[in-house]
Amino acid sequence: TIIYNCYQVVSRLNVFKIIEEHNNFDTALLYRGKKTTYKELLEKSKKLSDVINKHTENIPEPVGVFISGSLDFSVSFFSIAHADKVIMPLNVNLKKAEFVRIIKYLDIRIIITNDLFYDRLIKLIDNDITVICLNADGDVKFVNDVTDMRHIEYNNELKDVALILHTSGSLDSPKSVMLTHENLLSCIHSISEDLNITQKNNTLIILPMYYASATISQFLTHLYAGGTVTFMDTIFTSENLFYNIANYKITNFSCIPSMLSEVLNNLSKIEKYDLSSLKYVCFGGAFAAGNKVNELVKYFSNVRFIRTYGLTEASTRISHYVEQPDVINDTCVGKCIPNVKVRIVDKNENDCRIGEIGEITVKGPNVMKGYYMRTDETEKVMINGWLHTGDLGRIDEENNLNIVGRRKNIIIRNAENIYPEEIEGVLNSCPQIKESFVYGEPHELLGEVPAAIIVINDGFEFKKQELINYCYNKLSSSKIPVKFIVADKIEKTSNGKIDRGFRKEEFV
Repeated sequence: TIIYNCYQVVSRLNVFKIIEEHNNFDTALLYRGKKTTYKELLEKSKKLSDVINKHTENIPEPVGVFISGSLDFSVSFFSIAHADKVIMPLNVNLKKAEFVRIIKYLDIRIIITNDLFYDRLIKLIDNDITVICLNADGDVKFVNDVTDMRHIEYNNELKDVALILHTSGSLDSPKSVMLTHENLLSCIHSISEDLNITQKNNTLIILPMYYASATISQFLTHLYAGGTVTFMDTIFTSENLFYNIANYKITNFSCIPSMLSEVLNNLSKIEKYDLSSLKYVCFGGAFAAGNKVNELVKYFSNVRFIRTYGLTEASTRISHYVEQPDVINDTCVGKCIPNVKVRIVDKNENDCRIGEIGEITVKGPNVMKGYYMRTDETEKVMINGWLHTGDLGRIDEENNLNIVGRRKNIIIRNAENIYPEEIEGVLNSCPQIKESFVYGEPHELLGEVPAAIIVINDGFEFKKQELINYCYNKLSSSKIPVKFIVADKIEKTSNGKIDRGFRKEEFV
């Protein structure tokens, strides 16, 4: 108790102040055409925080949010911060095995949802989870209380942590990024300064709220500036995007490259929409062909197209690059945002020369506290105060950062991080499969998609549909390999691990 009382005294650097300092009648949120002012968002968040405190202990424990982008999500987010708990956005499309693994790993005892997702959540949870259900207005509808809620101990690792974003990982070794209030506020301030975000901005959120980009670089950044956040409440199509921009006078949005391709392919539908309010577009999270982007740059002559680079471990943002007409560049991600430093280093941690390729390392107040309950994994990437990204890059003559490849095994599909080890764990648990090797295969629209090389167990026949069905029951659809290639063996390193340099092209 004494430790936590001290925690409360020093923990006043809190993202809740983002809306507390805008206690007025300006529009904070737009969702399904309904406006919510900063005053209303503040009041609803404080009310919900009182409910959270009644059902949790006086410690900074994680509280799950099982809601997509909306007023309800926003109220939940800030209420958790106000209650001095840790915000944990959950993917509402998780399969039960994935969901249970995350909940157990983070020891989540309370989850906030709403009418739209309540039934889906109930099918996923065990009996020892307390559920707070909100109505469409962001008010508490009911609490599904667990009277004998299990006790959890104070975890000093979560001190000052505001947000945990789950980055998947293997079944045995999940990685959850801990971002402190200082991490978030520093990154928010730097993005706002670099992009000149003001009270006049109205950003359209398209991406899921469990993405760091949507939550930090859009949601928090625009509320910090006193602007407006508009949530897109329909599936993404180019025409739905055009409609939202025109109808709500959107000034900017963030997206992944495949969405830009969709826009480029449907410019014929744009004529009936007034898009004059649009000032800039941020895109990143996957490879984007420079020639296609520059077609859009030419078409939208008054709109800035900003290529972004970052990762969850750096509170989502490291650098910005403004695309220019007639400049085709697939690799340039520009210069660092304020207060962030980048070094390109070789395998001995020495600085690389201009133009020389090495690993990108990052330093700044935006860099994560670490991976939750994974000290060993944190120490692998945090070396002498520098975050090792696993990405390969170089600095050009104009001092711009260029991305040339990835050292990590990660597969990035539509800006979603997919770890091959997780998929391999599922495949290898199937009776058909002896062993497997999952890799990222290039895809024109999605960036990368998972594919698998498999070795069939003796006495079994390869039955593709059975294997797909097996995966479907254990993995999100985006993680299911798009194809399976049968091989006699999978190459191993000297220590018995899969050789990630395995010559898969021999089979493809």
